[in-house]
Amino acid sequence: MIRKILLGFALVAVAAFGAYLKFHHSKPVLETVYAGNHQVTIWSTTAQVREPMLTVNYGDRLDVMQRFEDQVKVRTSSGVTGWVNQKELLSEDLWDKAKDLTKDATAMPVEARGHTRVLSNMHFEAGRDTPRLRQLAKQTPIVLLERRVADVPPAKGAASAAASSGDDDAATAPTATKKEDWWLVLAKVQDEPPVAG
Repeated sequence: MIRKILLGFALVAVAAFGAYLKFHHSKPVLETVYAGNHQVTIWSTTAQVREPMLTVNYGDRLDVMQRFEDQVKVRTSSGVTGWVNQKELLSEDLWDKAKDLTKDATAMPVEARGHTRVLSNMHFEAGRDTPRLRQLAKQTPIVLLERRVADVPPAKGAASAAASSGDDDAATAPTATKKEDWWLVLAKVQDEPPVAG
């Protein structure tokens, strides 16, 4: 009797394992991305209560497995899987452009040298609405290479407020666009190769 039960369990286990192999397919990789901050934490879940799984460094390659709103499920080269905010990642295309920009910047003449005074964002092009490459900490040494002027984007509520005020002359009158200075810089982050933006 016990032999029959053990044999039955063994057959069920073999059948279950065969079904698993037949129907279990690993999820395909959606795309490749790169860590876009000095250190990016990979979290266990998208929930408020979560645990850090691993911290990756700027430029580490990650495979995208799934997307949920602004969260991305990624897998590292070592096989660790977890969730990251989309804002902390760079697409493969943007990563390649950033490498080309850094290569071009290293050959440019230096206008001045300095350091960041506050937490600063590096963008791919001049302007607040352009893709962000990475964030620099305070006191990061930088080399200033080229100055550009860009339009300041209008405040989100300013255009709708003028339109709803009913003042037709104000709505049709051309407004002077505010400008701001941007510098192409080469940042020398500690323990990392230089990066431009």
